[in-house]
Amino acid sequence: MTHDISAERQEELRARVVKGIAFLDTKRPSWALDIPAPDELDIQDTTRCVTAQLSGSFWWRTGMEQLGLTLGEYTALGFRLGDQEYDEDQYDFLTDAWKTEVFDRRTKAEATA
Repeated sequence: MTHDISAERQEELRARVVKGIAFLDTKRPSWALDIPAPDELDIQDTTRCVTAQLSGSFWWRTGMEQLGLTLGEYTALGFRLGDQEYDEDQYDFLTDAWKTEVFDRRTKAEATA
């Protein structure tokens, strides 16, 4: 998918997601396999984002709290945009980055099963 975001901003957002992935790998190694509805993953949707799906409650804040994160940390790890950063294209970019990682990990897991 093409996003109307500068290359610099894409790299910044991608770096956040990479940090979020590393965080989840330490806190919950099977996280990508534990997402119940990966096709519906949507970072902008508070009930379908990564942490909402992992929480079991389908609410983003519950997932954030279960992971022991502050709102600032949650944002820095690519789970959301900051309040002053809101932009549809950027949310779509974050969603695509997370979905790519989830599906890559699921594909690898299936290949080794």
